Amino acid sequence: MKKVIIGLLLAMFFTSLGVFSTISYINSKKSNIDVDITIIEERINSISELATVEYYYTTIGKYENYKDFYGWKIPLTTTKFLITYDGVIKAGIDISKVKIYLSDKTVVIEVPKATVLSHEVEFDTMQIMYESYSIFNQMQITDYNSFMLNEAKAMVTKAANDGLFQKAQQNAVKIIQDLIEPLIPEDYTYSILFR
Repeated sequence: MKKVIIGLLLAMFFTSLGVFSTISYINSKKSNIDVDITIIEERINSISELATVEYYYTTIGKYENYKDFYGWKIPLTTTKFLITYDGVIKAGIDISKVKIYLSDKTVVIEVPKATVLSHEVEFDTMQIMYESYSIFNQMQITDYNSFMLNEAKAMVTKAANDGLFQKAQQNAVKIIQDLIEPLIPEDYTYSILFR
């Protein structure tokens, strides 16, 4: 009888130990998911900006300015030039605006839409193809500045029409997937959303 009681007590002890271990294991798995999200955030936030596409271009810019009198162009007042130059537009995402959260068994990563991160004109490639200046209509530095700003806006529009931002977002998804896939537990999924 003593052996039976001791056996029952040992069985209850080991059963309690097993239940306690299982509960501890499940709780540690839940806390590991939180740690994994923190690790994912740290991994992604270690990059401040993610430039995923570079758009190289060569273009011709045309400037023309003249004096007018009630809509009539005054002769000998036209200032104009044609220049060609190279530039590069870098597009990507601002990683500091990425939001990561857990929804059921899915790690959701909200990524901002791609934008222009930089636009640089390579001034050493600039060549004047044609120029004509009028002594009656001198070109001012503000004229040149507004010309270059308009040219920059036109090139960003052209690059956007050529699919620059879509390509930047596709590349960003690939890079983020490569960063986070090893960190996602097997029984979880992830979703990358653009906002």
